[in-house]
Amino acid sequence: SPGEIKRGPFAASDLAEKGHKNERSPLFRDSTFCAGCHEVVNRLGLHVMSTFSEWSQSPYAAQRIACQNCHLPQDIRFPTIHPSVGVTTHTATSHSMLGGHSALQLRGAGMLALRVYVVGSVVDVSVDVSNVEAGHFLPTGLPSRKVALKVGLFDEKESKIMEKEIEYKRVLGDTQGRPIPAGNISDLFLNSSSVISDSRIPPKESRQERIRFETSRFRRARSAVATLEYRLEPARPQGPFPALRLAQQK
Repeated sequence: SPGEIKRGPFAASDLAEKGHKNERSPLFRDSTFCAGCHEVVNRLGLHVMSTFSEWSQSPYAAQRIACQNCHLPQDIRFPTIHPSVGVTTHTATSHSMLGGHSALQLRGAGMLALRVYVVGSVVDVSVDVSNVEAGHFLPTGLPSRKVALKVGLFDEKESKIMEKEIEYKRVLGDTQGRPIPAGNISDLFLNSSSVISDSRIPPKESRQERIRFETSRFRRARSAVATLEYRLEPARPQGPFPALRLAQQK
């Protein structure tokens, strides 16, 4: 901040004041701090990005667990003040902004529970898909972010027999009610006017999916594998995209 006073999450009495004065601002520990970038309403009045709203209606908000708890965690390796300046019991906050670009953050968000029922050549796979750690919908952000449940059957040689998938995503429409492609970022921001569908998973909630396979008697399934993938459109040339495994159960 400009001027002689620097504001942050700690009170002046907690810090050694050298070079400038310090003043505590509660905003730094409040989820409202994040809303400026993560709650976007376009010119047509549609919430193109609704991450803050999703959090504010979640159990995390009721428990006063803010966005910063996960996305700006304390880094106990570093004190807020260099030892040459003073002594403090406070540790620094990581500013790596862990989120959709972080494999570690994503892998803690979803969980799978798998049950398999076999009658003759029919294989019924029941999968519970749970949003266990994200304080917002899974996935959140722009509709270009999706999560896919992939369920595959494998034979005794661990070769894939067949696979089916279900996507959890938000589809926005233009003023004519036509779906806007998830990779068309400019149109999503500027021209979306309605939510056509939203199959994402809210915080602390689960979906039970039942997937049926008809297998040949000449190639019996020996195992079923469920995988949860995080996807981003358009695909990035580098990094963990277009698909990153969130969870898997066999």
